[in-house]
Amino acid sequence: MPGYKTAMGLHTIFGRALPSRLAFALVLLIAGCSSSEPPHSDCCVVFFSPASSERLPEGRAALARASDDAHRGDPREILITGYLSADGTGRDLSRQRMQAVKQALLGGGTAAAKIREAPETVPAEAFAQLGNGVTIQIERGALPETDAAKPAQGD
Repeated sequence: MPGYKTAMGLHTIFGRALPSRLAFALVLLIAGCSSSEPPHSDCCVVFFSPASSERLPEGRAALARASDDAHRGDPREILITGYLSADGTGRDLSRQRMQAVKQALLGGGTAAAKIREAPETVPAEAFAQLGNGVTIQIERGALPETDAAKPAQGD
C-alpha cells in the first residue's frame, strides 16, 4: 500500500498516519539496510578446562552465542584462533580445542567454507594466560578495495 501525505503533514503508510519526520526516518532506515556493511568483527572466547578439551559452562555458552551469531547475516569469514606456546607446550591440546570449536560450529550448520583455523604462537608467559581459551572472530562487511584490485586509470 503506497504512502501519501495528508493535509496535516502526516504520511499514511500501511494505513497508519505518521509524522513527516518519522516517515522520512523510516525511508532512510530502509534505504540504509540495502547498503554494504562496513568491515567489522564480532568476537567471543570459548574457555576450556585446564589441560583438557572439555568446554567449561561459560565456554559452551560462548560457543552457542557464536554459532547463533554466525547465522546472522552473511559473515565474510569465521576465524578460530587457538594459542600455541612458543616452547611447544600444549600444541596438541590447542589444536584439539580448535577442532572441537570447528566441529561444534559445523554441527550447528555453519558453512565449512567460511571457517578458517588460525593458530597463533605466543610466548610461554602469554600462553599461561591465553592457553585455556579459543577465540572465535566473526568477520563481517565488505573489505575496502586495495589499490592493486582497482582498475588502472586511462586503460
